[in-house]
Amino acid sequence: MLFGKKIKLTGNMKSAKQLGAILGMSAQEVNKLLKKKGFLDGKPGDYTITSKGKKYSETRYKDNGYGGYAARSWEFVMWDEAIIYEISDARFPGINWYCDKCNAFLNIQKGFDDHKKIWKCKECGFKNEISEKNISR
Repeated sequence: MLFGKKIKLTGNMKSAKQLGAILGMSAQEVNKLLKKKGFLDGKPGDYTITSKGKKYSETRYKDNGYGGYAARSWEFVMWDEAIIYEISDARFPGINWYCDKCNAFLNIQKGFDDHKKIWKCKECGFKNEISEKNISR
C-alpha cells in the first residue's frame, strides 16, 4: 500500500542549482523560495541559514588548493533533498510519498505534484494513488 509519512531526511544533499533542476527553477529562484518559506534569511549573495533551515542543510567549505596570495576559499550550502517538498506548494505538506511497487521516493521525482490523484512512478512506471486515505500517522 502506498503510504505517506512525516518528512524524514534522506541524506541526499543537493545544491540550490541541483534542487532547481528538479523543480524546474534556477538556483536564484530556489534561494528566493527558501527565503520566502523561512529557511534562509538575508539577501542574494549574503544569505544565512535560519534555525528552521538548519534541520535540512549543511555548510561546506572549498578552497582552490593554493597558498599565499593565490589562496581562495568559499563556503556553500547543501540541502537535504527532502526540503523540496517543504518548499513546494503541496496539498499534503510534510508528507513523503513512496511508490507501492518499488518504494522509490516520489516527492523528488521531476514534476511530482500531490494535487494529482494518481502519480506514475518515474522509476518503475507504477501508478500510485495520492490521497488522504494513504497517509499513515
